[in-house]
Amino acid sequence: MRIIYVLLIVVSAFQFAAADDVVKVNVDWAAFLGRHDIVWETLPERFDHGVWHGNGLLGTVIYQEGKSRLRWELGRSDITTHRRDNSRLLIGGMGLDTVGDIKGGTARLDLWNAESEVVVETTKGEIKFRTFIHAVDMIIIIEAEFSDGENEAEFKWLPLPCVDTRNGSKFGDPPNPQAILSQNGDISVCLQPRFAGGEFATAWKEVAVGENKRRLYISIVDTFPSKGAVKNAVESIRKAVSQKTEDLRSSHRDWWHAYYPKSFVTVPDAKIEGFYWIQMHKLACATRQGRPVMDLLGPWFRKTSWPRIWWNLNIQTAYLSVYTANHLEIGESMTRMMDRNRKNFYKNAKDIYKVENCATVSHTTCYEGLRGNGTCAPEKYINPGDFTWALHNYYLQYRYSMDHSMVTDQKKHAFYPLLRDSVNLYLHLMTKEADGKWHLPSMHSPEYGHDSDNNYNL
Repeated sequence: MRIIYVLLIVVSAFQFAAADDVVKVNVDWAAFLGRHDIVWETLPERFDHGVWHGNGLLGTVIYQEGKSRLRWELGRSDITTHRRDNSRLLIGGMGLDTVGDIKGGTARLDLWNAESEVVVETTKGEIKFRTFIHAVDMIIIIEAEFSDGENEAEFKWLPLPCVDTRNGSKFGDPPNPQAILSQNGDISVCLQPRFAGGEFATAWKEVAVGENKRRLYISIVDTFPSKGAVKNAVESIRKAVSQKTEDLRSSHRDWWHAYYPKSFVTVPDAKIEGFYWIQMHKLACATRQGRPVMDLLGPWFRKTSWPRIWWNLNIQTAYLSVYTANHLEIGESMTRMMDRNRKNFYKNAKDIYKVENCATVSHTTCYEGLRGNGTCAPEKYINPGDFTWALHNYYLQYRYSMDHSMVTDQKKHAFYPLLRDSVNLYLHLMTKEADGKWHLPSMHSPEYGHDSDNNYNL
């Protein structure tokens, strides 16, 4: 009788479910995410506190610089030195010099639409501007409205020297050539050649769009080893200017509006809930499917000693949220990087440990997974566990997708060969000690430049 009773309950449940044709999720997304928008009650005055935007490749951070300037610091993830450690390079920024001194202001980052609005009060009037980086196209759009007293406020290009911020001049490498400013019709361009080859270019155009209103378009393009950055950057500007801004804004919003619902979570604690959604926003700003793997900076960049990928915790934890948040497409930026560069992980093992058929990384690498020949990865910061740990992320990508080809198709996917050969490196390095246990040398042991006798005890 109990079995029959249970069956009746199950059948009734299915009949009840069938009565509702569709499961409806009635979320007013604009209002729901709007309560977690980031609000600045005063203007941020440094890069680290600024208003950010990104599309996985282009990035900008907005903040006040001095008493009469707003700055949009610009970045693009794939602009690197292409020599020595292949570290990230500075680009520069766009400034808005106000007529009067800045008295105050506010800012709001609209998460749902991935746009910001800033209000600036000066001794001469007021400026309002909106900024977004298109979700797909390589274009930044700034729309500014000026009161009468600030009509003469001026946008200015603020270049930065194209130098290796990590290695500097200690190796005596020839410096990169000077940037070249030019006009391509009505579009301004800053071309930066590289000594190692290729170039990158920033192009911009300012357009009057009504009384006291202006719109600024910015694009950044990198080419390596070929040239042609100017042509491509100018084409991006011309394409954007030829389109209705509302059409660009609409397609930009469409991308973001499709992104958020895949990760729906709500919790009673508004602070925790807000933190989650802000991180979901920043994750999609930092990297995307088909775009560079996330290093320590994403598409944002300033002078720093951390201009590459760090494998000792950083890259692993940066990607942990993609699996449970239902955004495996973002996780692919990491797994595809490993697939493309599998030969380099074997090269690292051979260069560092002089062994064949093993795979590893150094403490830090470039986007191609290589250690480099500068100072970013000295011998004392080599830890074979870093790479095996990173491959755990690849395993999570597999387990959450259950795409068995990630294990079985070893020509396309490097996961299994790299995992096998990262562990193979352990077999080369382990030694049996007097206590009968097998040990790995510590990254702090004398052979790696330290006098500690700490060991990994297996």
